Amino acid sequence: IGDIGGARLSGGGAIRSYAKAPDGDLGLKISARALDGVVEALRSLGVEKAADLLANRADVLVPADISLDPAAARTATGSEGDLTVQGTAGGTEVDGRFGYDGQIDAFGVAALEASLKLVNSDGGLLARQIGLVPPDVQTGTQSGWGWVALEASGKPNDAVNFHLDSEGIGVQGSVAGSARWPG
Repeated sequence: IGDIGGARLSGGGAIRSYAKAPDGDLGLKISARALDGVVEALRSLGVEKAADLLANRADVLVPADISLDPAAARTATGSEGDLTVQGTAGGTEVDGRFGYDGQIDAFGVAALEASLKLVNSDGGLLARQIGLVPPDVQTGTQSGWGWVALEASGKPNDAVNFHLDSEGIGVQGSVAGSARWPG
């Protein structure tokens, strides 16, 4: 697809009927050695908050090689779909999946499942990538391995149950709960 100031997006495939019942698949690959061009593109599109967040973390998110693989199949109630995200960003291993069953335009009643795991041999770097104060800054010590894992499932208008675990990023432990999408 092209190069945006150090970041390249390539891939192929087709997804038809985005609005209600998507059908098809794509295979996308993002390779980035710099994110300056992406930050500028976001600013030119008026997405200042996203541009600022990316600009503040750009130096720790590259190099990045990420595969995004969305796939959807029409069903009697809309679509059943998956988005997988795998690769590395700034040395962090990324492994994620988002799945849904329902209509895109009725997101609140669709059945959702999501999982994401981020792992880095430098927990301080991972903390910085996700916007936390690195543990080595907090304690004055060198960071070891760090990871974050999130799992969630449910229907947004009813309840989405989630479980979040982390270690080595300045915040250790587990939290579980549920949340509703404001409807």
